[in-house]
Amino acid sequence: MEITNLIPHISTLEYYLTFNDGNRVENSMTAEESIKAQDTMRSRAMLLEQLPYFLNSSYFFILQIIKFQLSLIETKLNTISDSNLYNLTPSERAPIVFMTDSFFNSARRAQDAIIPYISRSFSLSFPSNSMNDLMKELDRGKISLPTPIKEQLKIYWDSHGKKIKAYRDLGQHYALISSDGCVAKHIDGTPLIHLLLPNNPEETNNIRLKYDDPVILALPYLTIEFQYLLGFIFMVTD
Repeated sequence: MEITNLIPHISTLEYYLTFNDGNRVENSMTAEESIKAQDTMRSRAMLLEQLPYFLNSSYFFILQIIKFQLSLIETKLNTISDSNLYNLTPSERAPIVFMTDSFFNSARRAQDAIIPYISRSFSLSFPSNSMNDLMKELDRGKISLPTPIKEQLKIYWDSHGKKIKAYRDLGQHYALISSDGCVAKHIDGTPLIHLLLPNNPEETNNIRLKYDDPVILALPYLTIEFQYLLGFIFMVTD
């Protein structure tokens, strides 16, 4: 299932924002006007199609992590006693880290992909299609948006979105998203994979990255943050 099926109005909005000003190819147009109209529609469509694409992409990577972890647990289950844990080798850990990295990249791009929807909906021109840049402009009072949209943006960005960006930036510029993982049994006997994420991804000095107090496990964190991202997109595009 495409996760964007949970936002049924997004395809309608995508179509509407592509054609809502009537700038489409018509028989009465000259060849030059027709080409210009086609280019305009194509440009808009290419911007607007990114949001559902990156939402589905983010969801895909979460599913892949779940599938890989289940497969890995099955192969290692007999090697783990009730009191011990099994440290993942680099080759076992790497695919999970690859997919975790990919999730943060896709989720960050989904954040940015909401910007064309906002700019087209309110006939505004933004300096870039970056949520980070938009939030800075809103804080400085250089851009005005309807209060409900502005509040939704601020709540999501301050509570969740900024952290997603920090993890993406960390993995892109400063350190591996995670280099520590193991398989261990929960108190109820259920084997779980523990892949630790730093709890201070905003830190640009990798020596100062912290992994305890609180402990952040990759899969639960990704799953929760994706739900917040999906809910945010649903509200902004509704």
